[in-house]
Amino acid sequence: GLAGVGLFVVSLMAGELSGRLAREELTARGSLELARQQAQLNRLVLEEMQDGVMVVDRRGRVRAANPAARHLLDEPLISAADSFSLTGVQAWEPLVRAVDRAFGEGHWPEGGRDVVLPRVASSDTGPRQLRLRVRFTRRRETGAPEDYCVLFLEDLRTVQARVRQ
Repeated sequence: GLAGVGLFVVSLMAGELSGRLAREELTARGSLELARQQAQLNRLVLEEMQDGVMVVDRRGRVRAANPAARHLLDEPLISAADSFSLTGVQAWEPLVRAVDRAFGEGHWPEGGRDVVLPRVASSDTGPRQLRLRVRFTRRRETGAPEDYCVLFLEDLRTVQARVRQ
């Protein structure tokens, strides 16, 4: 009789645990779908933004860049999935120095700083001014933390044209 009662209790507990596991799985699937939708929405917003957005690590490697950022850097042929290095390109040296300085200081003015990049393309003349607004995010893991910064790039000539209008 005791063995039968014990097995009955074990089967009730197993049924309760399996029901709880099934509910957790449904919740996880719903959360995964919401996360997937949010990622698609974020990607769409970044692709359609007129301002450039780049994610850069401490070594000067661009991990992600939207089409506007690639256009401002005169790199429209690099796909959004490709990462590339800011170092080694003479025209981007002021930008590399600004990123290094920002990582060294650990903060950035809220209004941003102006960085003048020489124009590489032959269709425009004169320097192009980009306004950088940088915010830092850091991984909280203790193993191998890697620092990233997010750069928001605006062409000041476009901003000034909007102000005049």
